Amino acid sequence: WMALPGLELHLACEGGRPRGVLGTWDLTDARGYRVLRYAGAGRLLKGAMALASRVVRGLAPLPAPGGLLRTLTTTRVAAASPSVLRALLAAGMDRALDQRFHAIDLALVGDDPLRTALRGLPRQVVRSTVHRFHRGRPPPRTARPYVDLSHV
Repeated sequence: WMALPGLELHLACEGGRPRGVLGTWDLTDARGYRVLRYAGAGRLLKGAMALASRVVRGLAPLPAPGGLLRTLTTTRVAAASPSVLRALLAAGMDRALDQRFHAIDLALVGDDPLRTALRGLPRQVVRSTVHRFHRGRPPPRTARPYVDLSHV
């Protein structure tokens, strides 16, 4: 892939063979999430994050209203198993902490077997509808769609 500013690729290997890849890309300047306000539980979370950021390495406090939530967007996600994806996400989370990001965006479709890699991780589920378009012969109906969030 061509070099793109802010894109970092993580490669998982086992026995010298590639088992997965995960790109993390800082797209904050292109499409950041601006915080409008904190209400209810959001205010409690902001306060807890402010306190925790004083003792946890790399944990960034949440921005004030009007500020941008810094997120790493995943791209080029491929993994041979949930355990490989979990290892790749750990590398992505290390980058997020080192560079003081607030979250990592990752899209997996509802029945994707890789979703088990997310067990025990804090996450927010966003439901959406994905429309598939193609040229030529359509993919098999059993083909699982892949959503690259860097293109959304």
